[in-house]
Order: sequence, then structure tokens, then C-alpha cells
Amino acid sequence: MDREQFLTVIKELFKSLLDSWFVIFTSIGVIIFAYSFIAESELYQKIAFSTGTLIVVSGAFSAFTRWLSVHGIVKKELQNILFGNDYLKNNKRFDDVWDKLVATAINRHMPSLDKPLYKKFLKEYLPSENELFYKSYHQSLDVYWKNKSDKIIEIIETTHITVSTANKKLHKLPYKFLADFPKDKNLTYKIETLKIDGKCHLSKVQEEGSEDNGIIKKTIQYSLDLEGQREYSYFRSMKRSICLDHEPFIVLVSGKHTNKPRVSIKCQDKDIKAYFTSTGTLRNFNTISGLNNSYHMEEQYPELMMKAQGYSIYFGSK
Repeated sequence: MDREQFLTVIKELFKSLLDSWFVIFTSIGVIIFAYSFIAESELYQKIAFSTGTLIVVSGAFSAFTRWLSVHGIVKKELQNILFGNDYLKNNKRFDDVWDKLVATAINRHMPSLDKPLYKKFLKEYLPSENELFYKSYHQSLDVYWKNKSDKIIEIIETTHITVSTANKKLHKLPYKFLADFPKDKNLTYKIETLKIDGKCHLSKVQEEGSEDNGIIKKTIQYSLDLEGQREYSYFRSMKRSICLDHEPFIVLVSGKHTNKPRVSIKCQDKDIKAYFTSTGTLRNFNTISGLNNSYHMEEQYPELMMKAQGYSIYFGSK
């Protein structure tokens, strides 16, 4: 303990003495201790000296320990334990602290939200074990007429993503695409390129199709293994058709936290136009190039896009 720390301890000690009943208790001890020097009887002197000393020491020690527990080292260490990384690494302890934080915020600002805004709902937005993070994200869509008379457009969709992981252990990168369309439209959905760090993984792609009352149901899915690094370059290109008279839109809801996602749309035939809108986000995407609700635009979200948020693109003809 250096001189400055020692002076701080003494200062806080006297502050504690003045702010509590300890000052009274200690003052009585001082009076008894002082009396030991003026008492006529030697026996009274010894009794007063011992009693006064005991009271003064006890009062000072009690004041000092109270300061430590409320203002000083003990309080600081308790905070470190209760809110430190090691303590919160335990799932149950983290849940306890999280529940108290959410409950306190709700009770302070809007008690009526106690039941609708349940704690587990909010926790779903936090990273979980084996989480993937899209450090960068750019999707580009080139749009053409495939069959103008039937109002069918074809889209070449390319997606570049930098995927970040918490460690170099095995992580899964899943993808699942679902579509349904009338059988007579004969729409096309096909992944043409799939790469991780330049290595082809098209063999992992699985396609399934079924028919129900003239409606074709198409499923395309895969799961890629990421292991040995903490960052991966992910590239996918896909050809897809859309019938403007059936479902003239694309909806993407991300299952990952995505940093400032960027989407570029270019209708190569200018009598096709697209309208872009965010889905479930707290803020809107910014149009950084071109013009929304036109044949060309580039949209970007201004910050981190959370899980279960995304965007929609609606197509039409002029």
C-alpha cells in the first residue's frame, strides 16, 4: 500500500465514522480511555484503560470493515466476481444476470411489457454456441426477361460473404431454399457455383421436387463444414426464375448476424423494375446508388443486421 492509498483509507475511515453510529460508539471509548489517566484508583485506571482501548479498537475496526464492504475492496471484488467473464461463462449464472437486467429495465420503463417482452425472446438476438457471423455480405442480382409474353423473368443471383467463426473448431454452414410454382410455368432454380475459399462444393448440393395438385414444390439445400480457420470466403451463384403473375418477389430473412449487408439489383431489360424494402429491421436500408423502384439500385443497411431480419424485393414490368 503506497502513501496515497494509505491516506485514502484514513480519509474514508473517518468519513465512515462520521456517517454512522460508529462515531458515537468510538467516542464513548475515547472518553473512557481518557478517564483512565485521571482516575484516582489504580484499579479504575486499569479497568478504564482496558475497556476504552477495546471499545475504540472495536469501533474503528467495525467502521473500517464496513467501508471495505460498501465502498472499497470487497465491493469491487464482488462486482468483479458477479459480472466478470469467468462468472458469466456459466450458462445458469449468465441467465440469472440477464433475467435481472431485463426485468429491471422493464419495471423501470414499462411494467406492462413484463409478459409480452419475455426474457428468452430478447436472448435469441444474442450470439449462441457455434454461431456464425457474416462479417461482410454482398448480393448481386442481374435480371432478364426469360419469357416476356408469360411474364417470366430470370435472375442470376451471386452472393459473396465473409464468414467469421469464434474459433477454428468445426462449424456448419447450412442453406435451404424452398419454392413452389404452377407446373405449366416450368420455372428454373439451380445453384451453379458454390465455393469456400475458392474450393468447389457443388457435390454437397441436394435437390428435391414434388408435385401436388399441379403445384411443383422445389427444395435445394446443403450443409458445408468450416474448420481450421476463423474466417472463410463464401461464394454462391444461383439461377432462378420468377413469374410476375404468381409470386413476383424474393424474401430473405437472415439466420446470422450480418454486418452492413449490401444488395445490388440491375434489370438488364429496362422495362423491368424492382422495389426494395427492409423486413423486420429497426432502420431502413439506404439507397447508395441508382434509384429504388426502378431498373437499377444498390441498397445497404447502415449497421449490424440482426438475426431474423432481412429484406424483400418485388419485381414488376413498366
